[in-house]
Amino acid sequence: MKNFKLIMKSLINNDACIEGGRTKKWYFAIVFVFLALVLSILPIMVTSLQAQGSDFTSLNYLYNYDNAIVAFSDHLVDSDISMVVSEDGNGRFLSVDQTKWETTHSGENNAFKQYVHLNNEGKIDFEVYYTNLVDDDFIGYYTNVSQNKNPLDGTPRDEEGTARSISYLIFGRQRMVGQLFQPGNTTALSGVSGDYLNLNLGFDFKSLATAVIGDATYVTSHDAQFIGEEGALKAEQYRKAVIEKWDSTYDDIYYNTKMITARDSTLIMLGVDALLIFFMGLMIFILTRGKRNPFRIYTFWETQKIAYWASFTPSLLALILGFIFTEYAVMIFVMLIGIRIMWMSKKSLKPAM
Repeated sequence: MKNFKLIMKSLINNDACIEGGRTKKWYFAIVFVFLALVLSILPIMVTSLQAQGSDFTSLNYLYNYDNAIVAFSDHLVDSDISMVVSEDGNGRFLSVDQTKWETTHSGENNAFKQYVHLNNEGKIDFEVYYTNLVDDDFIGYYTNVSQNKNPLDGTPRDEEGTARSISYLIFGRQRMVGQLFQPGNTTALSGVSGDYLNLNLGFDFKSLATAVIGDATYVTSHDAQFIGEEGALKAEQYRKAVIEKWDSTYDDIYYNTKMITARDSTLIMLGVDALLIFFMGLMIFILTRGKRNPFRIYTFWETQKIAYWASFTPSLLALILGFIFTEYAVMIFVMLIGIRIMWMSKKSLKPAM
């Protein structure tokens, strides 16, 4: 019962943390620091796991991307270009007839063998690239495209050397990446990247153009079945269905990237928080080393245990605030434990004058 009262008191009282760290068994401190580390990283981990590939297109305004992706879906069907998820001894990859792709995309606007979509003003607002490059070569290709350069040799795309402001997708043999831009603005609004490992074997991106509405199956946005009294309504339903299918595909493509990102960010912050708690215990030890300081009897291990006891309340607050202010979740625990230890050093560990 005494232990329970001390634990509850330590949530708000620094003297209770000091008493618990000095007088209670070591495993109390270990449990506190374990819970503190788990609670402090939960908002970061959950936020990372909640991210979806479809966030790429979750903006309030898509700057004609919605029309462009439907048009690209039509283009794959009309040109009979298959982009099929296949598998060999090296794993999953995207199989595309590159000769057919390059032959199809060889017009005046297709300088880099890419699909282009023109807006109502006749200007390019969306591009789709395909390359069979992998690993570092693919990264170089993607970097050049993202910087509005020739994807193969890195030379400026235009004489002015302007930065990219055109949305795009790049399908590589092993990965896909894309960015969404507001035309004329060189800062990307959103992005997506990932692999094909979570897509079904045999999946064809061309199939995204096929949508079932009611009892009818529509293959493109200019399907003959759209003609009639309800044609316009069905066409709009079709367009939304195709966009939803692409969003679902983005989720699958991004899945492995999401898991890796969640793992890495969680482990990094776990290490940062653990080092921070250790440093706070070290700071208590250093601050109590003065010759006339009555607290210099505290051993190094005792000061570490004091920090462990003191870390629980900041982690509990970080758990709550981290889900409310997700953008600042990384910093909340760092600030709160720093404040508590500094307050402890000034009030509870300050020698009497």
